[in-house]
Amino acid sequence: MEVSTREPRDYAFAREMTQLGEQGWELVFAHQARDSKTEDYNYEMIFKRPATG
Repeated sequence: MEVSTREPRDYAFAREMTQLGEQGWELVFAHQARDSKTEDYNYEMIFKRPATG
C-alpha cells in the first residue's frame, strides 16, 4: 500500500481531488486548516492506494 499527503489551497481543491482519483488514490482523512500567516485556507489530506510495484 502507498500513502500520500497533500495540502491543496481552497481554489485548487476540486482539481486536485479529480487528479488524485484518476490516479487511483482513495481519500482517508481530510481537515480544512487556515494558514495563520497568510489567512488562506487549505486542506490537509491523507490518501492511500494499492502498491503499484
